[in-house]
Amino acid sequence: MLIGAIDKKVWVFKGATDMRKSYEGLYALTRSSGYNIFDGDLFLFISGNRKRAKVLFWDGSGLSILMKRMEKHVFCKLLDHNEMSVSELNLFMQGARLSSQIVIPEKKRYSA
Repeated sequence: MLIGAIDKKVWVFKGATDMRKSYEGLYALTRSSGYNIFDGDLFLFISGNRKRAKVLFWDGSGLSILMKRMEKHVFCKLLDHNEMSVSELNLFMQGARLSSQIVIPEKKRYSA
């Protein structure tokens, strides 16, 4: 993936975002939420049907948008994520499921 700045934060906008928005519309959403995009953080926007996602970020010389459309699957639901790491964003954009806890299945015990 193109985003390699590991030390940056990724802020997740949980509500469904109109994917027709481009630079100005997404920038306005970040400003109205109180974020300063020029700090270098990344902002993740997801469509209502979870088939499309956009990442808005400042690359040092201008605003950039990374977009992805899933063809066969949908992006996972981010229930309790307001913020994620760049590594988690890379996994998310590849279609991985992110969870806040690991569930280990119990072993079946048979009695003799």
